[in-house]
Amino acid sequence: MITGSGLDLGDPSHRKHGDHDVQAYIARFGEQKVEADALVTRPQAGRDLCENAILKYIDLDGVEEFEEERRQKRQEMQRALDNLLRSGE
Repeated sequence: MITGSGLDLGDPSHRKHGDHDVQAYIARFGEQKVEADALVTRPQAGRDLCENAILKYIDLDGVEEFEEERRQKRQEMQRALDNLLRSGE
C-alpha cells in the first residue's frame, strides 16, 4: 500500500494508517493496493471490467422480456390515443 510519496499506508506508524477508510480497505482487501489510474490508460479494459461486474447481477432474458412488454404496451397506448383522437374529430 505504497502511497505516491513512497510511504506505506499498511505501516502502523503512517499517520493515516488508523483512518477509518484505510482500516476498512485493509479489512476488506488486505494490504494491497490497486491503482485506479491504470484503467484510465486502458479505457476498454475498464469498460469490460465494469460491464462484467454488472452483468453478474442482471438477467438478460428478463431485460429482453421487459423490453418486449414495454414495446407492446407502447403500441397499445398509441392505438388507444389514435382512436381517441379520431373519435374527437
